[in-house]
Amino acid sequence: MATKSEWRFTRTEAAAPNAMVTADPLPAEAGLEIIDRLALEDYHYLHATRGELLRRLGRTAEARDAYSRALALVHDDAERRLLQRRLSELPSRSEA
Repeated sequence: MATKSEWRFTRTEAAAPNAMVTADPLPAEAGLEIIDRLALEDYHYLHATRGELLRRLGRTAEARDAYSRALALVHDDAERRLLQRRLSELPSRSEA
């Protein structure tokens, strides 16, 4: 049986993907509000999701920072390539 702290982390961790699902039918701001309330600084999916939501909102500099943070935390090569591609698809700093 999971301890209270393990259960709490699992429950909180599960909220990150839910924020993205929430953002699909609703404005991206709704998902971003959920993400910004989570205390998962070392969870790369949180930063990747945050980057996507910020990209949708046109907040390119913040999206770049979030994707970069996710990239620093990721260990899987396929996920690393996806994050690198997302970063490269953002407008350059001079275009933003």
